[in-house]
Amino acid sequence: MKENNSRREFLSQSGKMVTAAALFGTSVPLAHAAVSGTTHCDANNTMKITDPHYYLDNVLLETGFDYENGVAVQTRTAHQTVEIQNGKIVALRENKQHPDATLPHYDAGGKLMLPTTRDMHIHLDKTFYGGPWRSLNRPAGTTIQDMIKLEQKMLPELQPYTQERAEKLIDLLQSKGTTIARSHCNIEPVSGLKNLQNLQACWARRQAGFECEIVAFPQHGLLLSKSEPLMREAMQAGAHYVGGLDPTSVDGAMEKSLDTMFQIALDYDKGVDIHLHETTPAGVAAINYMVETVEKTPQLKGKLTISHAFALATPQRATGR
Repeated sequence: MKENNSRREFLSQSGKMVTAAALFGTSVPLAHAAVSGTTHCDANNTMKITDPHYYLDNVLLETGFDYENGVAVQTRTAHQTVEIQNGKIVALRENKQHPDATLPHYDAGGKLMLPTTRDMHIHLDKTFYGGPWRSLNRPAGTTIQDMIKLEQKMLPELQPYTQERAEKLIDLLQSKGTTIARSHCNIEPVSGLKNLQNLQACWARRQAGFECEIVAFPQHGLLLSKSEPLMREAMQAGAHYVGGLDPTSVDGAMEKSLDTMFQIALDYDKGVDIHLHETTPAGVAAINYMVETVEKTPQLKGKLTISHAFALATPQRATGR
């Protein structure tokens, strides 16, 4: 069998990895290890390590693959010690080898270390999660306009619970090893900036162990709900990305909607993350228009995310070919 060390290279070069701070479930902190001793990771709890520089022993790492006839048939693993400084891996060492005897060391209990996962599309600001169960009430034929009207009615009912439920969602994410998220946040006349303020307050309490990018999201249509002034206020208030929504089926003016979205991004030097659900030829037209806009606008290069982009899954139907 032949070993491929690409896994080792990947692990050694990764800047952020799930370590004891996010590997093992809930959020019960354990005491620090004394310099002369070792704290063991409990599989049912999260170990909260605040030392800036330490060793983590008994970490199971993927070191490569075994191949048979050119096909990877299994992963090679080994228990090693990981040296961590200021939140980053600085060295991989033989297991339980501590060149600097003054540094604290912890025992990972043989758990597999993986790169942290990211949830790059979530709506932390509006959810039933953490509240009483509710059934889906969405009859056949329901349109996005119907859903907008329903949401306009429901948002005031949800806002008193925004922070509480967002924190419960963050707990859920962290319990599965996710420590970074990009959350879309409603910015429209019904919510105003309340959802953004609630989400920012929630994140302020959690940012020590959770990174959150916030997208100012005109859920009820950037043009349809006349939300451009609110969107600009949201960017001034600290939102990280400019959002958008179906420029044809909701706003009814593809180019104007997209131009307005891009102009806000340019004015505040931010990236764009747009919801594009359209599967008709309008969806492909919107994608082409956005790509062309980015190509001719250097400030936007590398700053466009198209969420959903369902039109890409139906190219023949959408383009008529």
